[in-house]
Amino acid sequence: MALPASSFPTLLFFLFLISHPRCEAAESFSHYCSYNRPTTPAISKSIAKVLSALVSKNPPKRLNTVSFGGGKSKVFGLAQCHRDINATECKSCIEDATAQLPHLCPGQADAGAWFDHCFVAYDHERVPEQHGTGF
Repeated sequence: MALPASSFPTLLFFLFLISHPRCEAAESFSHYCSYNRPTTPAISKSIAKVLSALVSKNPPKRLNTVSFGGGKSKVFGLAQCHRDINATECKSCIEDATAQLPHLCPGQADAGAWFDHCFVAYDHERVPEQHGTGF
Protein backbone atom coordinates (compact mmCIF):
# COMPACT_ATOMS: atom_id res chain seq x y z
CA MET A 1 0.00 0.00 0.00
CA ALA A 2 1.57 3.28 -1.11
CA LEU A 3 1.34 6.52 0.86
CA PRO A 4 -0.48 9.40 -0.78
CA ALA A 5 1.85 12.13 -2.06
CA SER A 6 0.37 14.61 0.44
CA SER A 7 1.68 12.46 3.32
CA PHE A 8 5.29 12.62 2.14
CA PRO A 9 6.17 16.05 3.67
CA THR A 10 4.65 14.99 7.00
CA LEU A 11 6.67 11.77 6.96
CA LEU A 12 9.89 13.67 6.20
CA PHE A 13 9.21 16.11 9.05
CA PHE A 14 8.54 13.22 11.47
CA LEU A 15 11.78 11.49 10.43
CA PHE A 16 13.67 14.77 10.93
CA LEU A 17 12.31 15.13 14.47
CA ILE A 18 13.28 11.58 15.37
CA SER A 19 16.82 11.97 14.07
CA HIS A 20 17.42 15.40 15.68
CA PRO A 21 16.41 15.33 19.36
CA ARG A 22 15.97 18.69 21.06
CA CYS A 23 17.90 17.79 24.18
CA GLU A 24 20.99 15.69 24.41
CA ALA A 25 22.62 14.43 27.58
CA ALA A 26 26.11 15.61 28.32
CA GLU A 27 28.79 13.16 27.33
CA SER A 28 32.07 12.61 29.12
CA PHE A 29 35.05 13.53 27.00
CA SER A 30 37.48 12.09 29.53
CA HIS A 31 37.29 10.15 32.75
CA TYR A 32 39.49 8.32 35.19
CA CYS A 33 38.86 5.34 37.45
CA SER A 34 41.06 3.99 40.19
CA TYR A 35 40.77 0.30 39.46
CA ASN A 36 42.72 -0.69 42.56
CA ARG A 37 40.08 0.63 44.98
CA PRO A 38 36.86 -1.36 44.60
CA THR A 39 33.72 -0.40 46.46
CA THR A 40 31.99 -2.16 49.29
CA PRO A 41 28.22 -2.01 49.85
CA ALA A 42 28.75 0.76 52.44
CA ILE A 43 30.99 2.78 50.11
CA SER A 44 28.51 2.33 47.25
CA LYS A 45 25.75 3.74 49.46
CA SER A 46 27.98 6.70 50.37
CA ILE A 47 28.80 7.31 46.69
CA ALA A 48 25.10 7.42 45.85
CA LYS A 49 24.46 9.91 48.68
CA VAL A 50 27.40 12.10 47.63
CA LEU A 51 26.27 12.21 43.99
CA SER A 52 22.73 13.06 45.06
CA ALA A 53 24.02 15.85 47.32
CA LEU A 54 26.13 17.29 44.49
CA VAL A 55 23.03 17.54 42.29
CA SER A 56 21.03 19.25 45.01
CA LYS A 57 23.82 21.81 45.63
CA ASN A 58 24.25 22.92 42.01
CA PRO A 59 23.51 25.78 41.49
CA PRO A 60 24.05 28.28 43.13
CA LYS A 61 27.78 27.66 43.64
CA ARG A 62 29.99 26.71 40.71
CA LEU A 63 32.25 24.59 42.92
CA ASN A 64 30.86 22.28 45.57
CA THR A 65 32.36 19.64 47.79
CA VAL A 66 30.37 17.24 49.94
CA SER A 67 31.01 14.12 51.98
CA PHE A 68 28.90 11.32 53.34
CA GLY A 69 29.48 8.32 55.56
CA GLY A 70 32.00 7.67 58.27
CA GLY A 71 35.12 5.66 58.88
CA LYS A 72 36.05 3.38 56.00
CA SER A 73 32.80 4.14 54.17
CA LYS A 74 33.29 7.92 54.01
CA VAL A 75 33.18 9.33 50.48
CA PHE A 76 34.08 12.83 49.33
CA GLY A 77 32.63 14.43 46.21
CA LEU A 78 33.36 17.44 44.04
CA ALA A 79 31.36 19.14 41.29
CA GLN A 80 32.54 22.14 39.36
CA CYS A 81 30.97 24.02 36.47
CA HIS A 82 32.73 26.05 33.85
CA ARG A 83 32.67 29.79 34.59
CA ASP A 84 30.99 30.83 31.36
CA ILE A 85 27.77 28.79 31.62
CA ASN A 86 24.55 29.81 33.29
CA ALA A 87 22.99 28.16 36.35
CA THR A 88 20.56 26.06 34.29
CA GLU A 89 23.34 24.63 32.12
CA CYS A 90 25.43 23.99 35.22
CA LYS A 91 22.66 22.07 36.95
CA SER A 92 21.93 20.06 33.80
CA CYS A 93 25.59 19.11 33.36
CA ILE A 94 25.94 18.07 37.01
CA GLU A 95 22.75 15.99 36.79
CA ASP A 96 23.99 14.20 33.66
CA ALA A 97 27.49 13.73 35.04
CA THR A 98 26.38 12.29 38.36
CA ALA A 99 24.08 9.87 36.54
CA GLN A 100 26.82 8.70 34.17
CA LEU A 101 29.88 8.58 36.42
CA PRO A 102 29.04 5.35 38.29
CA HIS A 103 28.53 3.63 34.92
CA LEU A 104 31.85 4.91 33.57
CA CYS A 105 33.67 3.39 36.56
CA PRO A 106 31.46 0.60 37.89
CA GLY A 107 32.41 -0.74 41.29
CA GLN A 108 35.21 1.79 41.84
CA ALA A 109 35.53 4.00 44.92
CA ASP A 110 37.55 6.69 43.12
CA ALA A 111 36.32 8.20 39.86
CA GLY A 112 36.06 11.47 37.98
CA ALA A 113 34.83 12.70 34.62
CA TRP A 114 35.18 15.83 32.54
CA PHE A 115 32.20 16.98 30.52
CA ASP A 116 31.84 19.96 28.20
CA HIS A 117 30.62 22.22 30.99
CA CYS A 118 31.52 20.51 34.26
CA PHE A 119 33.76 18.16 36.20
CA VAL A 120 32.47 15.62 38.76
CA ALA A 121 34.48 13.30 40.96
CA TYR A 122 34.24 11.16 44.08
CA ASP A 123 36.87 9.51 46.24
CA HIS A 124 36.64 7.46 49.41
CA GLU A 125 39.94 8.68 50.88
CA ARG A 126 40.13 12.44 50.27
CA VAL A 127 38.41 15.38 48.59
CA PRO A 128 38.97 14.88 44.85
CA GLU A 129 41.28 17.30 43.10
CA GLN A 130 40.29 19.18 40.01
CA HIS A 131 43.02 17.39 38.01
CA GLY A 132 43.84 20.34 35.79
CA THR A 133 40.30 21.09 34.65
CA GLY A 134 41.09 24.74 33.95
CA PHE A 135 37.64 25.67 35.21
